[in-house]
Amino acid sequence: MNGRTLIGGLGSLVMGDDGIGPRIIAMLEDRFDLPEDVDLIDIGTPGLGLMSYIIGYETVILIDAVHDTGDPGDVRLYGKEELFARPLQARVGPHDPAVVESLLTADMLGQPIRNIWLIGVIPQNTKLNTEMTPVLNDRLEPIFRFVVQVLEQKGIRLQPKAVFAD
Repeated sequence: MNGRTLIGGLGSLVMGDDGIGPRIIAMLEDRFDLPEDVDLIDIGTPGLGLMSYIIGYETVILIDAVHDTGDPGDVRLYGKEELFARPLQARVGPHDPAVVESLLTADMLGQPIRNIWLIGVIPQNTKLNTEMTPVLNDRLEPIFRFVVQVLEQKGIRLQPKAVFAD
């Protein structure tokens, strides 16, 4: 393995709270410089194409809206074991994230992802809308801080960007 890390945001900015992944990626880009061995990508809604993004990385950290028990804005951290333990869901559209399917395919191709985590945020509404719901919008900073904490715990060195005065 090459030791590279991918931080990827999954979701659609035109589907309400489903855009949490790309929004967090944009916040990370705005606020931090990352080491050269870390790639920060707004992956969008790749469906089974997710595999093409994750192959070749030793570590993958994904951020996405997830349907789980809890209140909108609650954040969950799933490791590889938890992801594989979840039952495969029927794919109702070509843009479903296919995280587990992509991991299984990478394993079958002999290119397993050694370290993978999914930071999941429980959405309130994922219907067509370019704005997040007020509850997720109000929780955006705490969600962002949680993501930063996870990245630092996983050994990713975040360097705050310098602020230049005009």
